[in-house]
Amino acid sequence: MFLYEAPIWLILTPFVLICAAAYFCAWRYHNTNDFKKSIKLYAPLGVVCALVFWMLGLPLLIGIFMVLAGLAMLMFFSNRFFYSDS
Repeated sequence: MFLYEAPIWLILTPFVLICAAAYFCAWRYHNTNDFKKSIKLYAPLGVVCALVFWMLGLPLLIGIFMVLAGLAMLMFFSNRFFYSDS
């Protein structure tokens, strides 16, 4: 299946789930200011998400790229928590 043949829910649902996982990992360790702990929590979640997306019918390479994009979002979320007053 080509990406342009995929239904829109198959593209948007994994993207939203990856964003939620990245936010959760950054939020979980927001008081420690230790990015390494967030990555250690995100890595297994990312692998599981990529495999679930593949089983749902999304190409594996696209799932892996979404997980890497989620890692970039994790960096931004962690930076937000690091510099915020909360």
